[in-house]
Amino acid sequence: MLSVVDVAVDVRKGSPSYDHSAGARLTAEGGEELFAPQGFAHGFCTLAPETCVAYKVDALYDRTSEVGIV
Repeated sequence: MLSVVDVAVDVRKGSPSYDHSAGARLTAEGGEELFAPQGFAHGFCTLAPETCVAYKVDALYDRTSEVGIV
């Protein structure tokens, strides 16, 4: 079964849900999706080999805005 664990974290300083996260297991068979709005960090981990992930985005990729969170 092709699947991922997908997580979004609120990183908007001053937000009532700052530093809170939401996550879900998404599968190809189930067709689940996770919406990560602007101001949220997003990451995923594949749970099966050869899993492909597709994104819908609202802006072109900007390499200078890419960061990591420890």
